[in-house]
Amino acid sequence: MKIKKYIAISILSAFMFCPAGAVQAKTVVTMAHTHEESHPDHKGFLAFKEYVEKKAGDRYEVQIYANKTSGSNENVIDLVKSGSIQFMAISTSNLEPHNKKYAVFSLP
Repeated sequence: MKIKKYIAISILSAFMFCPAGAVQAKTVVTMAHTHEESHPDHKGFLAFKEYVEKKAGDRYEVQIYANKTSGSNENVIDLVKSGSIQFMAISTSNLEPHNKKYAVFSLP
């Protein structure tokens, strides 16, 4: 009986002291914009993706959705609000209906 108890304790302690990095999955970072691939926003997102994958490629995966694949600007804003997308590239004028403070960026 004591052997079974020691085996159970050793198995349990092995799981408790297992390095957390060994069981963690990649963190997915999602980015979206409504422009085509030749637009500077997309090129900037690609540079970000290359940088992240070079520095921490085994921990992060960057996904870029271009050409309105995530929908219109309003849909992308809703996806950011819900947490489905972490980054977006849109004009501040699209944000004004959600918060009037963004109107300052549209002043002449």
